[in-house]
Amino acid sequence: MRLGELSKVRRVALDESSRAKGHEYVTLFADADADPARRRVILVAKGKDAATVEAFEANLRAHHGKPSQIEAVSIDLSPAFISGVSEHLPHAQITFDKFHVIAHASQAIDKMRRIEQKLDPSLKGKRWVLLKDRAALTAAPHSPLVFQQSPILCLACGTCIPASKGERTASM
Repeated sequence: MRLGELSKVRRVALDESSRAKGHEYVTLFADADADPARRRVILVAKGKDAATVEAFEANLRAHHGKPSQIEAVSIDLSPAFISGVSEHLPHAQITFDKFHVIAHASQAIDKMRRIEQKLDPSLKGKRWVLLKDRAALTAAPHSPLVFQQSPILCLACGTCIPASKGERTASM
């Protein structure tokens, strides 16, 4: 495949980055092929909105590619990217990148911890227990109790295992 040739690109990863101080962004589009030898940056476009995906579509067409050939796109949770991919790469399956999904899940767990802490002051000071690797939790003398005291956090962290008739236990 020639350097400018995009007819074989099937999977694309895109993410924005700050270009300079302030709010000047660029979006990078990369071939996300399973073969590491084929991975490369395809386009760097100004901005971080749906128009950048439109610019990618135009670049793809200009280099012998078609929007219909793009099967999968990995993006962050940006509504602008979701909209741009849906409009300009309609056959692509959207996958959200792990970093942003985990960040949102962590924020949701922290929000629930704050709510429950107001209801049960004994949960105060347990934030770092929730953020630790589960394998390391046994080192903290009271860490299993956090999940036993907090049914919402127990479910959110996936540490509960069913017990007999409505009881709940924490799996460590």
